[in-house]
Amino acid sequence: MSKGFGTGPFGLFAFGAGLPDQGESLPPNLAIRYLDPNTKDFAANEDGTFQEMPSTRQRVLLALATTKGTAAGLDTFGSTHPLIGVIDSQFDSKVNNSVREALKQLTEVEKIITLDGVEIVKSPNGRVEITVSYTDLISQDQDDLSLTL
Repeated sequence: MSKGFGTGPFGLFAFGAGLPDQGESLPPNLAIRYLDPNTKDFAANEDGTFQEMPSTRQRVLLALATTKGTAAGLDTFGSTHPLIGVIDSQFDSKVNNSVREALKQLTEVEKIITLDGVEIVKSPNGRVEITVSYTDLISQDQDDLSLTL
Protein backbone atom coordinates (compact mmCIF):
# COMPACT_ATOMS: atom_id res chain seq x y z
CA MET A 1 0.00 0.00 0.00
CA SER A 2 1.39 3.43 -0.96
CA LYS A 3 1.80 5.95 1.82
CA GLY A 4 -0.46 9.01 1.69
CA PHE A 5 -1.77 8.61 -1.82
CA GLY A 6 -5.03 6.95 -2.73
CA THR A 7 -6.31 4.74 0.06
CA GLY A 8 -3.18 5.20 2.18
CA PRO A 9 -3.08 6.48 5.77
CA PHE A 10 -3.34 10.14 4.74
CA GLY A 11 -6.56 10.06 2.71
CA LEU A 12 -9.12 7.89 1.05
CA PHE A 13 -9.05 9.38 -2.44
CA ALA A 14 -6.10 10.25 -4.62
CA PHE A 15 -7.21 13.80 -5.34
CA GLY A 16 -9.99 14.48 -2.82
CA ALA A 17 -13.68 13.79 -3.08
CA GLY A 18 -16.15 15.91 -4.99
CA LEU A 19 -19.32 17.18 -3.39
CA PRO A 20 -22.69 16.49 -4.97
CA ASP A 21 -24.48 19.30 -6.78
CA GLN A 22 -26.35 21.33 -4.18
CA GLY A 23 -29.09 22.35 -6.61
CA GLU A 24 -30.13 25.95 -7.09
CA SER A 25 -28.04 28.73 -5.62
CA LEU A 26 -29.34 31.05 -2.93
CA PRO A 27 -31.65 33.91 -3.91
CA PRO A 28 -29.51 36.81 -5.19
CA ASN A 29 -30.54 39.41 -2.60
CA LEU A 30 -31.10 37.26 0.43
CA ALA A 31 -31.43 39.10 3.76
CA ILE A 32 -28.29 38.41 5.78
CA ARG A 33 -26.82 39.69 9.05
CA TYR A 34 -26.61 43.46 9.39
CA LEU A 35 -23.04 44.67 9.57
CA ASP A 36 -22.68 47.99 11.38
CA PRO A 37 -20.45 50.21 9.19
CA ASN A 38 -18.95 52.02 12.20
CA THR A 39 -18.27 49.15 14.61
CA LYS A 40 -17.77 46.46 11.92
CA ASP A 41 -19.80 44.12 14.16
CA PHE A 42 -23.04 42.29 13.54
CA ALA A 43 -25.90 44.16 15.21
CA ALA A 44 -28.38 42.35 17.44
CA ASN A 45 -32.01 43.08 18.21
CA GLU A 46 -33.26 43.38 21.81
CA ASP A 47 -34.45 39.75 21.68
CA GLY A 48 -30.94 38.55 20.79
CA THR A 49 -31.61 37.79 17.12
CA PHE A 50 -29.42 39.42 14.51
CA GLN A 51 -30.59 42.42 12.50
CA GLU A 52 -30.68 41.86 8.75
CA MET A 53 -29.69 43.69 5.59
CA PRO A 54 -29.81 42.82 1.86
CA SER A 55 -26.77 40.83 0.71
CA THR A 56 -25.95 43.43 -1.95
CA ARG A 57 -25.73 46.16 0.71
CA GLN A 58 -23.39 44.01 2.79
CA ARG A 59 -21.19 43.36 -0.25
CA VAL A 60 -20.99 47.11 -0.96
CA LEU A 61 -20.16 47.78 2.68
CA LEU A 62 -17.47 45.11 2.83
CA ALA A 63 -15.88 46.34 -0.41
CA LEU A 64 -15.73 49.90 0.94
CA ALA A 65 -14.79 49.14 4.56
CA THR A 66 -12.04 46.61 3.84
CA THR A 67 -8.59 48.05 3.30
CA LYS A 68 -7.21 46.77 0.00
CA GLY A 69 -4.65 44.02 0.48
CA THR A 70 -5.85 42.96 3.95
CA ALA A 71 -8.30 40.18 2.94
CA ALA A 72 -6.48 36.84 2.85
CA GLY A 73 -6.28 35.50 -0.68
CA LEU A 74 -8.08 38.53 -2.15
CA ASP A 75 -5.28 40.98 -2.92
CA THR A 76 -7.43 43.23 -5.12
CA PHE A 77 -10.50 43.28 -2.83
CA GLY A 78 -11.23 46.40 -0.85
CA SER A 79 -10.59 50.10 -0.94
CA THR A 80 -7.52 52.31 -0.80
CA HIS A 81 -9.27 55.31 0.80
CA PRO A 82 -8.14 54.36 4.34
CA LEU A 83 -4.57 54.60 2.99
CA ILE A 84 -4.90 58.01 1.30
CA GLY A 85 -3.63 59.90 4.33
CA VAL A 86 -3.26 63.66 3.96
CA ILE A 87 -6.30 65.73 3.04
CA ASP A 88 -5.00 67.85 0.18
CA SER A 89 -6.39 69.31 -3.07
CA GLN A 90 -6.43 65.82 -4.63
CA PHE A 91 -8.19 64.13 -1.69
CA ASP A 92 -11.75 64.15 -3.13
CA SER A 93 -10.51 62.80 -6.46
CA LYS A 94 -8.51 60.06 -4.72
CA VAL A 95 -11.52 59.01 -2.62
CA ASN A 96 -13.81 58.97 -5.66
CA ASN A 97 -11.34 56.80 -7.56
CA SER A 98 -10.92 54.53 -4.55
CA VAL A 99 -14.70 54.01 -4.23
CA ARG A 100 -15.07 53.28 -7.95
CA GLU A 101 -12.19 50.81 -7.88
CA ALA A 102 -13.51 49.07 -4.74
CA LEU A 103 -16.95 48.62 -6.33
CA LYS A 104 -15.69 47.59 -9.79
CA GLN A 105 -16.57 43.91 -9.22
CA LEU A 106 -20.18 44.87 -8.48
CA THR A 107 -20.55 47.64 -11.09
CA GLU A 108 -18.59 46.34 -14.08
CA VAL A 109 -18.11 42.59 -13.67
CA GLU A 110 -21.33 41.35 -12.04
CA LYS A 111 -23.32 44.48 -12.96
CA ILE A 112 -25.60 44.23 -9.93
CA ILE A 113 -25.32 47.88 -8.86
CA THR A 114 -24.90 51.27 -10.46
CA LEU A 115 -22.90 53.90 -8.61
CA ASP A 116 -25.07 57.03 -8.41
CA GLY A 117 -22.77 59.31 -6.45
CA VAL A 118 -20.06 59.81 -3.85
CA GLU A 119 -20.35 62.62 -1.30
CA ILE A 120 -17.37 63.55 0.86
CA VAL A 121 -17.82 65.69 3.98
CA LYS A 122 -14.72 66.80 5.91
CA SER A 123 -15.19 67.89 9.51
CA PRO A 124 -12.94 70.37 11.36
CA ASN A 125 -11.70 67.59 13.67
CA GLY A 126 -10.11 65.72 10.75
CA ARG A 127 -12.79 63.06 10.32
CA VAL A 128 -14.17 62.39 6.86
CA GLU A 129 -17.61 60.98 6.11
CA ILE A 130 -18.07 59.28 2.76
CA THR A 131 -21.62 58.63 1.57
CA VAL A 132 -21.96 56.34 -1.41
CA SER A 133 -25.27 56.31 -3.29
CA TYR A 134 -26.03 53.33 -5.48
CA THR A 135 -28.92 51.49 -7.10
CA ASP A 136 -29.29 47.77 -6.48
CA LEU A 137 -30.16 46.40 -9.93
CA ILE A 138 -31.57 43.18 -8.43
CA SER A 139 -34.20 44.83 -6.25
CA GLN A 140 -34.25 48.21 -8.08
CA ASP A 141 -33.82 49.91 -4.67
CA GLN A 142 -31.73 53.05 -4.30
CA ASP A 143 -29.52 53.00 -1.22
CA ASP A 144 -27.01 55.24 0.57
CA LEU A 145 -24.19 53.91 2.68
CA SER A 146 -22.03 56.14 4.90
CA LEU A 147 -18.59 55.42 6.30
CA THR A 148 -16.48 57.58 8.59
CA LEU A 149 -12.71 57.67 8.23
